[in-house]
Amino acid sequence: MQAEDQRAILANALLAAFEDGVKDDREREEVWCIADSLTSVSPSIDLRALCQDLLLKRAGLEQAVATLSDDGLQGSPA
Repeated sequence: MQAEDQRAILANALLAAFEDGVKDDREREEVWCIADSLTSVSPSIDLRALCQDLLLKRAGLEQAVATLSDDGLQGSPA
């Protein structure tokens, strides 16, 4: 999986967590686990910048999904 794929997956996880507007500790912990896993493989992901981009709507779901390199990662039917 490429770094852009990992960033897009993390963006999707963050967007899902932000969507309901609830600050749930379990959800936050799971997002951080995903982030730790992905950033350990690809340390080029800047989590703070990604969160800022998402919160300030400089990036969104459509953009994140569009950057995925593999249709299987995009959730397209087989």
